[in-house]
Amino acid sequence: MPVIKINPSGKTFEYHPGATLLELLLAEKFFVDNPCNGKGVCGKCRVRIVNGNVGEPCATELKLLSDAELKTGIRLSCLVKPEEDLTVELLQKERKHEVLTSGYVPEFEFDTDIKKQVIEIRKPTLSDQTPYEDQILEQTGVRAVSFTALKDAVFHPGMATAVIHNGTVIGVEAGDTTEKLYGVAIDIGTTTVVCALIDMLTGKELANASMINAQKHFGLDVLTRITYQIEHKETGVADLQKAIVDSINAM
Repeated sequence: MPVIKINPSGKTFEYHPGATLLELLLAEKFFVDNPCNGKGVCGKCRVRIVNGNVGEPCATELKLLSDAELKTGIRLSCLVKPEEDLTVELLQKERKHEVLTSGYVPEFEFDTDIKKQVIEIRKPTLSDQTPYEDQILEQTGVRAVSFTALKDAVFHPGMATAVIHNGTVIGVEAGDTTEKLYGVAIDIGTTTVVCALIDMLTGKELANASMINAQKHFGLDVLTRITYQIEHKETGVADLQKAIVDSINAM
């Protein structure tokens, strides 16, 4: 199986011929600027072929690259399909972005749709075999207890706290935790993703974190990302969703 070596890092990886060099590099998490998502239009995905043969430049490359660039081995990675061992020099560094995480907040009515309620878990006896789920329903008056809440809770006789959302218990916490209620606000933008930890009892922001939206590898604008989904019907949505999840998990 052929191998691609990346300069200046010296990292290498094996690949299956058939994909473009841009697709191979992005799959291995190497940064290559590609605003048009590999359509051969923007001319931004330049790399230098240090060693290896990738064929002659196509008409689009001859149009978008100068003679001087071509002579030094620079090619458009979205238009090159390697089939043998290559050494590639990446010419770009990922730009640092200033992400706005604060600003003016107008007056608003603070009223959350999530609350907590203290309940008492009774130990089953011969005369009282009431299931934990029914005990929770009786004391909270809600219509349902989610399967996740029942599965994740560790029930012990005594005080517990039910977390309620839209008439459903979504969690059960040991002891009285009514003084602690937190939520996360996530702003998914075209360029950035910002998360904020919120005290749901006061509405105060306690902390925030941000990073560049990893979907940028599929294009800088929403229309280009939609085009990616259309052209990759089987994996497109999953790819875009994974990029968002990866962004959030990395914070």
